[in-house]
Amino acid sequence: MGCHTWFYRKIDNVPYDKVKEQFIKNLKYDIKFFYNMVYHKDRIKKEYLDIYPNYGPEYFKHRYDVFVRQLRLVENDYCKVAVCKRYHYRNNPTIYFNGSHYVSFDSLPHDTFRIYGYPIIKLKSYEETIKFINDNKNNEKFWCLDSDYEDVLKKFWNKYPDSFICFG
Repeated sequence: MGCHTWFYRKIDNVPYDKVKEQFIKNLKYDIKFFYNMVYHKDRIKKEYLDIYPNYGPEYFKHRYDVFVRQLRLVENDYCKVAVCKRYHYRNNPTIYFNGSHYVSFDSLPHDTFRIYGYPIIKLKSYEETIKFINDNKNNEKFWCLDSDYEDVLKKFWNKYPDSFICFG
């Protein structure tokens, strides 16, 4: 079928303190969860225990220790880029590179065209995208799923000029 084509738009500069706060909140949730899995299984709902039927106390203790260590690293700002890479914007995961966050929403185009092989490229303009499509039109592992792809691409790039398209 080929890999999905994702359209990402740049989001406004997100202050690191906000990103860090969200990350710490999530880590503390995980720490509490795995602490209870190790020390207070009676506090855990049965369906959570059913999710991990093949894991023993060593696994839960290891996960707990990992999250505690991550919390110390994050609180002391030893891994800012890693924290930024885990940021979620309005419950949507982001891609972080070149110091900016990018997000894909349901309202953005998706799978307008596909190619087999999961190329690790980012298309960063309308011209670059059209060139990519034209270069691959005769490739049997490429196909357009949207007949009016040029119009879709023009609208996307006009509205979000500092965005990108990638595959995955």
